Amino acid sequence: MDLKADRDVWRTRIEQLIASGMKVGDWASLNGLDRTTVHKWLAVFRDECPSMFGEGLLAQVDPSSRYWYESFRRRMVDSRAMVLSDPAGRPAPSFAVVDAASVAGPSGAAATAGPSGQITVTIGDATVACPVGCDAATLATVLSAVRSL
Repeated sequence: MDLKADRDVWRTRIEQLIASGMKVGDWASLNGLDRTTVHKWLAVFRDECPSMFGEGLLAQVDPSSRYWYESFRRRMVDSRAMVLSDPAGRPAPSFAVVDAASVAGPSGAAATAGPSGQITVTIGDATVACPVGCDAATLATVLSAVRSL
């Protein structure tokens, strides 16, 4: 694999990690990758392409800290997390991380974890299945479209 192809593969992986909201160790283990290598590529893209980490959140963490990504990750998840509830208004047994600014939790929405780590969100009669790690912007767009049906 050439250097550009390797870099492109790692950029995609890092984008998936960021979108997942998972801890590096958990995500690396799930994907069969070395945690140290993932941290190395995180630092490369943090320095070269901070825009892939979203606006504003990266500026709130100390990049020289050993735990900079965990601090960033917690801020990111806190800013986007939303627990969808079942039709009776009870919290769903699992939750989907979505862009709370783009997708309101309509009544009748529910989220469950499916096989292979897949997240299934049901809004009314519509169901959307998303793989863990799909990017938040795409998920928010799909859920907004489903909500408008």
